[in-house]
Amino acid sequence: RMANPVPDGTIINFVANAGLIVPATCSTLSSACSPAVPIIFRSQGTRPLNGRVTILAYLNGEESFVDTNGDNIWQSGESFHGVGRAFVDSNEDGIWQAGEQIIGTSSGSSACFNPLSTDLAIPNTCVSSTDWSGNILVRRQITITLATSVASITQTAAARTATGFKVWVHDSNAQANVNGNVPSFNAMPTGSTISAAVATTGAVCTVIAVSPNLIANSNMGDFHDIVLSGAGDCTTVKVNVSVTTPGGTTTTQPF
Repeated sequence: RMANPVPDGTIINFVANAGLIVPATCSTLSSACSPAVPIIFRSQGTRPLNGRVTILAYLNGEESFVDTNGDNIWQSGESFHGVGRAFVDSNEDGIWQAGEQIIGTSSGSSACFNPLSTDLAIPNTCVSSTDWSGNILVRRQITITLATSVASITQTAAARTATGFKVWVHDSNAQANVNGNVPSFNAMPTGSTISAAVATTGAVCTVIAVSPNLIANSNMGDFHDIVLSGAGDCTTVKVNVSVTTPGGTTTTQPF
């Protein structure tokens, strides 16, 4: 609330809906996990079908409030951010569903008002406006995608010209989320490379470049330009676009 550092030695806890976190806690130094004991996520065990893992970090803290009179103490009438009971949002829809892991005890039984977007909570587990709580779980969630080695390579809606075309590259493991209306297109493994070559015998057209030719750490895949030489046959020749993972698996798609 005051942008001050948290005390050194504060314990942060980690939980996830798949994989393994080692160690499952960290001790802070200068408001960050101590670099002496790095937190490692391992992709061992059964993976979620859509390849997406939710990781929740939490620690003991207090709800933030607006200190209207500057006495550094919450008083009735001063607004605050309601924070209810934490959970692991496995399907990323922002709403607690039966079966999603619940963390900690309930803060209350009232509706959550004015919540922060990062404070995902089970409905009706906040305190009322006349009973502000100074003891809650501060939390933040992130999603890590576990990629496969098989790429999906598709041309965008824009037509090919003599100077090239654009492709969208993502993991072939693309599924609808559990809530049914948010499809997940995971990125290929970070560091995968993309190449292209003209495959038509006797063609004059050549591939000048693929830009970018490296898969970055992205959320929904990447777009890449296949740059052609501009020769007259560049709109008709077959072009093979290939994605190769750091593990050496190659997926090739002809266009």
